[in-house]
Amino acid sequence: MIKVMHVITTLGPAGAETMLCRSLPAWMARGLKIEIVSLTGVLDLAESMEAIGVRVRTLGMNKNAPNPLRVMRLARWIRESKPDIIQTWMYHAKPGRGSCGTPGG
Repeated sequence: MIKVMHVITTLGPAGAETMLCRSLPAWMARGLKIEIVSLTGVLDLAESMEAIGVRVRTLGMNKNAPNPLRVMRLARWIRESKPDIIQTWMYHAKPGRGSCGTPGG
């Protein structure tokens, strides 16, 4: 089973967030194990994601003041989860990708 971690700025009801939520059932039907990490505490879509078996976690970051300790938490979650793929959504989520390492390493 391929494990995919999606890192996204928020889970508010907006474009990228909604597309992520709508695509989850199709990916899961193909055997992917999905985990979502929201950088902020905006979690409007989290309940519907969890209802279909997706693990959702939040770093609770402030969009205007990134916290390096929270980025370290993301790195720990990546090490613990060991995803095969890390998919980042929107530009806020991209810096954490390089700071936290790569899947499996």
